[in-house]
Amino acid sequence: VGFATDFEGSAFHSPNDLAVRADGTVYFSDPPYGLDGRPRELDFNGVFRRAPDGALETVWRGDASSRPNGVALSPDASVLYVAYTAAGLVRAFDVAADGSTSGERVFAEGTPNADGMAVDADGNLFVATADGVVALAPDGSRWGTLEVPETPSNCAFGGPDGLTLFVTARSGLYAFDLRVPGA
Repeated sequence: VGFATDFEGSAFHSPNDLAVRADGTVYFSDPPYGLDGRPRELDFNGVFRRAPDGALETVWRGDASSRPNGVALSPDASVLYVAYTAAGLVRAFDVAADGSTSGERVFAEGTPNADGMAVDADGNLFVATADGVVALAPDGSRWGTLEVPETPSNCAFGGPDGLTLFVTARSGLYAFDLRVPGA
């Protein structure tokens, strides 16, 4: 049984990253990376929300050149973050109690090749970029960069105490010990 195979009868391109709320709501991106010559069925690249009852709706729709990619939620699940690879930025959306989104805005720019993301318990957002893993404060200001020997593609908190940020890259896996655990 598939979790979600299509939107309004049209197949997804290549669902990529996802974030899950405590109530089972799932947000996921659908960039065109996995088409591999297969014709597009959807006429947009998007970000979707699957409600706990299985209902599926779009959070964001972009043209064929857009690249929605990494997806993350703030610690209290009141903000959805989406990395846009081609635009080199991160957008934020307000999340209502029912999981619906509104208030789309640019959260941070200057995140070249923005990809996977992780959030710590203090609400800092870590974004895999061409520059390394960029650290953003809850207000979107950049406060640091973790240098990675090769271009990172994603990151996630783990380890026994949640203080390790694991970073995947083109051919390696890297670990950074941080002071604040993942959300």
